[in-house]
Amino acid sequence: MLVFNLFPIGLLELKNDEIKIGDEIKHVFATFSTDQITFLEIGIYRSAVRAAPLALLSSRYTLYVHLVADEKPFFMLNDDIQALGKFMSTLNLKKIHFVDEMNLMKHLAQLDELDNQLFEELAKDTKFFMPLHIVGSNARV
Repeated sequence: MLVFNLFPIGLLELKNDEIKIGDEIKHVFATFSTDQITFLEIGIYRSAVRAAPLALLSSRYTLYVHLVADEKPFFMLNDDIQALGKFMSTLNLKKIHFVDEMNLMKHLAQLDELDNQLFEELAKDTKFFMPLHIVGSNARV
């Protein structure tokens, strides 16, 4: 999924303390205030993608956000890692059960320079560190 979806398939809009979540045609199906968020988990996934023109493999980093608002869970993926800082600045973390296995909040300034070395340092011993696999290839034995 992380390798093939190169286009936005949803909407996340932040205005003041209100969040709107919509589908791929921008139909809003959830609206809530940041005060209604009771749980938040963040992380980053890495996937391998082919980069034109030579079709070399390169890494793509995808922001993972799991939040619970008004007792409803929402799971979101975003290729714009910089969105994390903007999103987090709107929240009052004192009221939220917050999970940050990768300690991303301590490294926000470094995320615009995210590369494989930094990713592996942050993801080590977390569920976000997974070996890269090429789609359609056989596992090496």
